[in-house]
Amino acid sequence: MKRVYVIAMTLIICVALAVIAVSGVVDALAKIMGDVVGSILITGIFSAKANVEMVPSTINIDLGRISSGGDREYSNIAKLIVRNETSIIARAVVDVPSRSGSIEVIGGAKLILKGNNKTYVIAMPCAISTGECFRPMVIIPGYDVPMKIETGEYIINLTLSWQLKGSGETAVKIKIDIIETK
Repeated sequence: MKRVYVIAMTLIICVALAVIAVSGVVDALAKIMGDVVGSILITGIFSAKANVEMVPSTINIDLGRISSGGDREYSNIAKLIVRNETSIIARAVVDVPSRSGSIEVIGGAKLILKGNNKTYVIAMPCAISTGECFRPMVIIPGYDVPMKIETGEYIINLTLSWQLKGSGETAVKIKIDIIETK
C-alpha cells in the first residue's frame, strides 16, 4: 500500500512539474489549487544611501605646468552631504611617477567645508610634498584624527600652496580622500 502511495505521489509531482514547465508557475498553481480570483503585484526599489556622500564623487584638477612657488584656490568644487552626525578624516596620497634633477615640491592643502550654520577647516600641512617637509607638531582634527561633523550639506573649497626647491622637473599626482570614520 505504501508503495502505491509513493508511486501515486511521484506521478502527481511529475505531472505538476510538467504543467509548470509548459504553462508557467501561476497557471500551474491555478490548475492544481483552483482558479485565480485576484493577484497582488508588488514592485519597488530598495535603496540605502551612504551616511556621507560627496557629489560629484571625483574631482579632477589640472594644475598645468608650474615654474615657481604659489597657491591656488578652488571654490565650490563639490558638495559634501552628511545625513547623520559622524566623523571624517582627509587623507592625502602623493604619487611621483617621474622626476629629473633635484627638484622638490613642498606644500600643503586646506579643505574648507562651508555649511549653512557651520564651517569646518581641515589643514593638511605637507600634503603635497615630494621631499622633506616640516610641519607643526600638533594633532590636526580631520587630518591626523577624525573630526566630528554635524548633519547638513557643505560646499567644499580647496586651497593648495607650494614651494619649489632645487632644479629639474617632476610630475606629481595628489589624491585627497575624504573618509567617514566608524
